[in-house]
Amino acid sequence: MGTRHLQTVINKAGEKKLNQYGQWDGYPSGQGKSILNFLKEADLEKYNEEISKLREAEQKDYDEVNKFVDKVLKKKLDGAAERKVLQDNPQWYALNRDCGANIHNLILNGKVEFVHYVVDAEADKWCEGFYTINLQTREFISDFHGNVVTFEIDNLPTEEDYLKAFED
Repeated sequence: MGTRHLQTVINKAGEKKLNQYGQWDGYPSGQGKSILNFLKEADLEKYNEEISKLREAEQKDYDEVNKFVDKVLKKKLDGAAERKVLQDNPQWYALNRDCGANIHNLILNGKVEFVHYVVDAEADKWCEGFYTINLQTREFISDFHGNVVTFEIDNLPTEEDYLKAFED
């Protein structure tokens, strides 16, 4: 069973550049922790530059990704080999519900040109976790089942303190 979540990134200019749905491990101990660790380790100036280049996917982008998927499926690989080939294509993986917090490193490394934006009102109906990186206000906001926890990006907690914040 999946724990659905939405990841949002707002760049320094205040533009929402990512609104990505994820199917799995949307708990603070899953995707929340992964995003927290990304923020601690990443070059956030470079990340802001790269995320600011992102655009919303257009039909032609989906068509190209689908052509790639069709080629892979025609090879009739076993399940594990097929998943590996698909996941090795960063643009396909970035659009996939399985990508989760891995999308941030793909963006940081310049591997993603376009993303699929999920409409907030729709995500509110079926997501349990919401994780926002706001580079303009320098905040990491985590909302799990209405328990909202905000941390300054320049003063991020340990994993233990992050998870403890959801207990209080």
